[in-house]
Amino acid sequence: MDVSRMFGATKIISPDDTEEKDCVVFFPDELPEDHRILGDVLRGVFAPFKVWRICALEYHRQGFDAQFEQLLSEIVAALDDPDIDKLYQERDKEEYNEGIIDIYVALAAKALSNYSQAKHNPQSVPLGMLDYNKKLAEFLKFVDDKQRLNEYTWLIRGFFQILQNDLKRAEDHFRYVHERALKSSAAVSKKKYLFGALVGLGIVSYAANKHDAALSYFVKAVQANPLAAGASVRTAIALCCFRLEQYDRARQALEKSIAVDPTNAGALVLLSLVEQATAKKDRAKRATCHTQAFEYCSLANAVDPGNPQTLNMLANHHFHSWRTLEFNSGGCFVVDSHHLMLPAPAAQDLVVPKNLLRIQQGPSSPASSTFIISAVTPMPEESDGVQYVTVEVIQRIPARFLSASGTPAPCATLEVKDLASVERYAHQAMLRTPLPAVLAESNYILGKVAHSLRDANLAFDFYWKALKDAPDMTLAAFGAAGILFARKEYATSLELFEKVLLKNPEDKDTQAYVMFLKATMHKEVAPFDKLREIAPGFQHEGDLWLLQGQLRQHDPAQHKHALKCFLNAKECIEKKASDGPGPASAVGVSPAILSNIAVLHHSLGNLSKAVEYSKLTLLAVHGEQLAKKKNDDEENGQREAVFRCSELEGVFYDWSPDPVCLLRPGSESNQFMISDGSAVDLSALLSVGDEVVIGGVKHSVQRVVSSSELICTSPVKVVASLVGDGVGVGLRVKRPFKNFVDGSITYCFNFARLMEEEGHTKAAMELYIELLKKHPSFMECYLRLSIICCDLGKYEEAAVWLSRALAVRDNEAEATLCLGDLYSRSGNLEDAKKCYDKVCNENRHDSKAMLALGNFYFTHHSGARADQQLKESYKFFYHVLNENNSNAFAANGLGMVCAKKGELDIARETFAKARESNMAMGEDICTNLAHVYLLQNRHVEAERLYQATAKSFARSGRAFSEKPAYMNECMASIQLKDHRFVAASRSVLRALHLNPANLRAWYNDAFIGRAHAARVLKIDSTTASEIEQAKQGALISKKVFKHLATIQHAPNTRLYDRKFAHTNYTECSSQLQDLQARLKVALARETAEESQKRRRDEDHNALLNSKSQQKQLEAQAAENEKLAKQQLAEQKERKLQELREKWTANIIEKAPARSKASKGDAAAVATEGGGKKRRRGQKHRDSDDSGDGAGRDDGEDEDEALMRALSGKSEIDFGSSEDDSEPAVRRELRPREAKPSSNLDDLFGDSDDDGPTAPARGEEEEEDPAPSRKRLKRASGAANDSDDDMDFGDGDAQAAPSSTKQRRIADDESD
Repeated sequence: MDVSRMFGATKIISPDDTEEKDCVVFFPDELPEDHRILGDVLRGVFAPFKVWRICALEYHRQGFDAQFEQLLSEIVAALDDPDIDKLYQERDKEEYNEGIIDIYVALAAKALSNYSQAKHNPQSVPLGMLDYNKKLAEFLKFVDDKQRLNEYTWLIRGFFQILQNDLKRAEDHFRYVHERALKSSAAVSKKKYLFGALVGLGIVSYAANKHDAALSYFVKAVQANPLAAGASVRTAIALCCFRLEQYDRARQALEKSIAVDPTNAGALVLLSLVEQATAKKDRAKRATCHTQAFEYCSLANAVDPGNPQTLNMLANHHFHSWRTLEFNSGGCFVVDSHHLMLPAPAAQDLVVPKNLLRIQQGPSSPASSTFIISAVTPMPEESDGVQYVTVEVIQRIPARFLSASGTPAPCATLEVKDLASVERYAHQAMLRTPLPAVLAESNYILGKVAHSLRDANLAFDFYWKALKDAPDMTLAAFGAAGILFARKEYATSLELFEKVLLKNPEDKDTQAYVMFLKATMHKEVAPFDKLREIAPGFQHEGDLWLLQGQLRQHDPAQHKHALKCFLNAKECIEKKASDGPGPASAVGVSPAILSNIAVLHHSLGNLSKAVEYSKLTLLAVHGEQLAKKKNDDEENGQREAVFRCSELEGVFYDWSPDPVCLLRPGSESNQFMISDGSAVDLSALLSVGDEVVIGGVKHSVQRVVSSSELICTSPVKVVASLVGDGVGVGLRVKRPFKNFVDGSITYCFNFARLMEEEGHTKAAMELYIELLKKHPSFMECYLRLSIICCDLGKYEEAAVWLSRALAVRDNEAEATLCLGDLYSRSGNLEDAKKCYDKVCNENRHDSKAMLALGNFYFTHHSGARADQQLKESYKFFYHVLNENNSNAFAANGLGMVCAKKGELDIARETFAKARESNMAMGEDICTNLAHVYLLQNRHVEAERLYQATAKSFARSGRAFSEKPAYMNECMASIQLKDHRFVAASRSVLRALHLNPANLRAWYNDAFIGRAHAARVLKIDSTTASEIEQAKQGALISKKVFKHLATIQHAPNTRLYDRKFAHTNYTECSSQLQDLQARLKVALARETAEESQKRRRDEDHNALLNSKSQQKQLEAQAAENEKLAKQQLAEQKERKLQELREKWTANIIEKAPARSKASKGDAAAVATEGGGKKRRRGQKHRDSDDSGDGAGRDDGEDEDEALMRALSGKSEIDFGSSEDDSEPAVRRELRPREAKPSSNLDDLFGDSDDDGPTAPARGEEEEEDPAPSRKRLKRASGAANDSDDDMDFGDGDAQAAPSSTKQRRIADDESD
């Protein structure tokens, strides 16, 4: 039987025919739909197994999978008949085995395909997974029985293992087939199963996220069998390139795949993803790529409407797209805060419930927030021939979109997000696929829709379903975690956010959520740099900054960062309030945040900033009270607190902007009456002691006589002209703010403390008193009032405030300790000690009481019990420090006791450790440490510490307190000891600048001037300026001491001793006399030295001038000499040039005569031009002449010889500086009558002359020296045969050899 495939047709010939006669021919596109027809034909002619398989594959290629399987099943069933089976076996045993194996392999492959469909889409196949698994096992067992090692069975098993997620075993199967294919020598056999092995290895590598290896395998598969590698393999190549972010290669592979199979929906979907990825990477092509992506996605949906991936992509596109409504007639109007009106035709498809709206008034105006459509109602009547519908939205429309007149306001643009289409596409995708990844994507999209519609519970359900289908889906996990965060289920939310963070460690929003949750649950303080990096743009940025600021404010070392956190939170809240839909004043910064900022500024020493934010805090409270539109005090019949101090103006009160009425002076003094007849009741408006402004002058109300008459007093009288003509002057009264309420008590107390530190004690006392009126049990106010009175020296008033505090609470330890301090200051030591002992007896662990006792013993140690009192002081300080090792007061006290005992090293270590541990009261510790350095004569360290402490006070806003001035005086004492009088005087002057009334500083300044004068008088080698400076200082010191000696001051003030001032005054007077005498001597000495120095300078300058003139003369002489030599050289050069021209002219004139001359004449010329050397060897030369005369009949004269010599060489060397002898060529060319004397040297220049010389001939004649030698030989004739006659050389300017041997050597070298 012969089967052939020609032009797409198949021939089936009967086995009984030896020729092609009765045969059946069919074409692939004409296969019968009923496979039994073809099966009857094949059975009738006993067609070979190969024909059965080819026919079944044609059914498979055309999409008839059922006919494919049934046709192959028929031949398998037919083989159950022993006769048919025997017939096939008898025909060709080898062909039988090969054909039946191919049929069973094809059935196994079909069973594997059905198994895959049953696993992923059970509705598409009639049987279940177990049935197809059983069939696959039967088919493979049959093949194994026939052929033990069949490559196709290994491939099928490998793909089956992929479906079972057993990638390791699948890779082993594919690797085995691949190795067998590489070892096989037949190229055809390789193509049979090598392609399948490479595809399988590529699938396994891709599943293991080895995209490079997978790409390599897929490419090799295409190269191994390009025909079998259809659109699917090229799509796999594109998918690998997409994962590797090689978008251009992926696009090329997909284009080839679509060219092979235009209906490949997977390739179109992947091409859409490639365009989206390109849009993210290239912003310039973003719009174009998004448009192309949507077109590809739409095309994929048209090709395969049931493709779930396409449906999900369309859902995503609609979710992220806003569609602008177009109104052909009419327009859109905003009716009220919840309703819009728009034409019905424009609202048919998109404006439906559960869609989103955005409103825009104009092209340049920003779009509004998102609104959810709750209902769409048609309007009953038509307006201008257009049917309108009313759209109701859930959220409130901002006031800027509404009309002020109440009429519908037009809006330019209306945008809609079609969430209904998103839900439809996502639900269709869920119904079309069983794949978990696709189901997870659909659930996530539905969760986003529910989240947009503000249905958090439904959104969480969809997110959770997506996580069940795809546990690694980070987007769903992030959405679910956000909903749990809103529900305050922090533990589960943190777990999900950390899971997302493992997959995306660079995501800032996830990092911010994790940081927020850890701070909330575990009080974890995040690094400030990391916080500053991830907080901007976070949804809860303000809350995150607030939370981190609250965690940091408890640690003094973190106060700086805590302040930055609160400031950033304030900025976020203000920005959110300004960008919100409502008015900016509706949402403001909380007074608690402003108060925390003020407290942190105060702790960092920024007193002015602390006062500023404390005022803002109280004003924020006033704003909140006004927003509530109620006043508890007025409801209870209470009046607002009225403050009098001007420092509180603008914080607790202000003045009425307009006068409440007009007043005119009455008949009595300080009497005022209403002049404009207004109905203002002064008795109800004012009370005794109130402050009013009359005519711009502040008055105090003494008495309210009636409703229209009052008596006020003021230091300034009202000008009569202001109230002339009966017009009167305006009366303005105070308007109290509504911020002195129960909720602002803490803020008011903090503001009073700041006023106290700024030195506004009157305002602080007024605030404390008002707070006590409102809350009589506010113990801190009593204590602060007593401390202020003590500082002012009002000890009795301070005792009154403390007694009132103890009357409120008799066991108050703070009040008792303050009373003890008051007794100690006033000198009542026994009562002070009783107060301290009382507190210690009640509580042995009260650190303040222990410190008070320690300070008491240290301050008052004296007499015989001084050492015992220091020990007691040390014991109390040590006890406090032992209980709390971070107590700075105890550490400072221990250091002071050790320093007082003389243990300076121990004291220094104590202060140093306290300073390094960043304890409070660091300025006091640094000051005491500097004192210790000063006692140890370590002046450099002490001065640096004093300077650092003074700068610290300046930075903290306490530069004008007593301590900075004291630091400057301490630095002056160190500088005085080091004899740096100018620096010491500057330090004391800085102290006086801070406190000009400090008499001790004036005394110290005068003492420094006297010491400076004494130092100058002790030193002999002082200049007049130094003496003059010391004199001026002594003069000022004399005046200061004179003034200080006459000042009377209190006896208990230990400023200075008046006797010492008088003594210093006397010493300054004597010093001035001595300084005046020394000044005269110094001036005379400096005058003499100056004149002597001036004479020395004049002599030195004269010497320098003479040397300079001599050098100039020498330089001029050298220049002249050089110029003379140059002129001489130029003269010689001109002579040489003239001679050359003359000789050239002679040669030209005698050229015809030389052509007729005989060689003998030339020899004679050569012989006569030999010079002295030829005459010295006359005999030898005569013999040579007689022998050579016959050959020189046509001689040449000297001009012809010169002509030839010049024609044979490019230049003539007329001598050089290195060789004084005459060159051989010059001797040979000399005229016959010339004598060998110095005339030639004078003419051409000898070697001793400094003029210019001719260039060396050797360099110019190296190119071709042979022609010149030939011409010289021809000119010399036979005379040139003798080596002793003449030396013509090789062109170099050499001296003539002094002997025959030397001349021979020269000739040899020239040859």
